[in-house]
Amino acid sequence: MYNAKKDSIPSVYQEMVEVMDNGVGEIVQTLKVTGQYENTIFVFLSDNGASSNGNNGSLRGFIGSAYEGVSRVPAISELYNLSDDLGEKRFKF
Repeated sequence: MYNAKKDSIPSVYQEMVEVMDNGVGEIVQTLKVTGQYENTIFVFLSDNGASSNGNNGSLRGFIGSAYEGVSRVPAISELYNLSDDLGEKRFKF
């Protein structure tokens, strides 16, 4: 039987975030096990804003427009301890 609540945009979005979180967790764990985590940069970003079915909050516009609802997107980055081959830190924060 069709469940409209289960297939709502917030429910689908929640499931997508959970699957992404699990996948990133597996990648991080593999990098740690293989000793590559400390020399890895993680960058997550969106390529555009929401469709007309989504929500860009107070920002105007959707995919295909030139408004800030499309160009202002979230991004997250993480740099643990990137070093060069001699062990010197290349980035100092």
